[in-house]
Amino acid sequence: MDRISAILVGFLLVLGQRLADGCTCMPAHPQEHFCRAGFAIKGTILSKKPLLEPGMNFATHLIYKVQLDKVFKGEDSGLKGGDVMDIKTATMDSMCGNTGLAEGKSYLLTGNAYSDKFYHSACNLATEWQQVSVFQRKGLRNFYRKSCGECEIRQPFGYYYSDTPVAQICSYNFYHHQSLDGGMEDCEAKYSTCLQKTKGSCNWLTSPAYDECVLNRDIINGDSGSGFL
Repeated sequence: MDRISAILVGFLLVLGQRLADGCTCMPAHPQEHFCRAGFAIKGTILSKKPLLEPGMNFATHLIYKVQLDKVFKGEDSGLKGGDVMDIKTATMDSMCGNTGLAEGKSYLLTGNAYSDKFYHSACNLATEWQQVSVFQRKGLRNFYRKSCGECEIRQPFGYYYSDTPVAQICSYNFYHHQSLDGGMEDCEAKYSTCLQKTKGSCNWLTSPAYDECVLNRDIINGDSGSGFL
């Protein structure tokens, strides 16, 4: 199978699963999640409970009560480390709800703020904190914010449909780490960030762990050179 075919197969596998769930989300690099989000936090789930809206006889939303361990983005919305916040998500998969966060566990969470309320969905980032790489933590503290609005990360199949100048685009092939059992590591997400090197020009910055990750992935995949396109 050639590389383009592999990309399309991976895309259809992921999109097919999302459609089966009734919720469609395009995959994105963590930096994209950060730049698009209204908030990005490290938070510990204290509790979760269904929210019964007035006039409804069933809960359409769930409220997570979250201890703010670290605020990476969202200070403008009043978020502060040490506070407790409520995050609202839909209870139904068809509405892109994320009801699987476990009490007592810490996560990297992104979402949006509307009218002083905070919302999270299955299309936002939700990663157990222990799975967040050291390089991603540096990105959250510094690198990601620097390039928001300056650089754009795009999938290869959408590369030529952007109004952004090509020099400001970093190509990210999410489907390199997709397999039938979903067992391959996303080296680009864990060990890279798209940075503006000079005015009007963006390139990938990778950590030393990136090359080792890609090598291991190639061995599993029986491929070579499966890094960035």
